[in-house]
Amino acid sequence: MNHEMFDVWAKMADAVFEESQKMGKSISFAIVENHGNLLYFKRCPESRIHTITLATNKAFTAGVMHRDTHTVATLAQPGGSLFGVNTADPRFVIIGGGLMLTLNGKVVGGVGVSGAAVEEDMHLAQKAVDKFNELMAQ
Repeated sequence: MNHEMFDVWAKMADAVFEESQKMGKSISFAIVENHGNLLYFKRCPESRIHTITLATNKAFTAGVMHRDTHTVATLAQPGGSLFGVNTADPRFVIIGGGLMLTLNGKVVGGVGVSGAAVEEDMHLAQKAVDKFNELMAQ
């Protein structure tokens, strides 16, 4: 990765944290590449300690499974095609707030947000994806 991508990740984080401040939420935010390796992490000092692991693992799940975590959560229910997946690796998370990053139709990574309600985490993660798509289209 190059310095230009670091600037992209920082702008994604800025979009997420600007929105989280408007919402009054203290969160953690992570970006991974499509093999699950951490590329970028940022945390509000006031966010609870568990948000570090959850944000990172939400990004990991989305990036390596090539599915948003709320989709994995549905498929991981009893009778679902991914039932039990969360027991295969402790990093697999079946909680919304992790979204895939795609570029030219290919999954290139994932983002994860933790610290708010699940629906709010999902909203904030979408802000990161929207910013990524905007910057990659330039």
